Amino acid sequence: ARECWSAAGLSQLLQNAAYQHGTVADMVFGMCKNEDIVAVERVTSLFWCI
Repeated sequence: ARECWSAAGLSQLLQNAAYQHGTVADMVFGMCKNEDIVAVERVTSLFWCI
């Protein structure tokens, strides 16, 4: 899974301490709230491919 995030240019999000606690849903909603639209679109595309 980390390889997919890295290929999408999102590995820095996984390393962000703000997203290390809570559930996966907490992590995703935190990203949507705090990251720029480009990063959110990449996360969305990654989830769509799953």
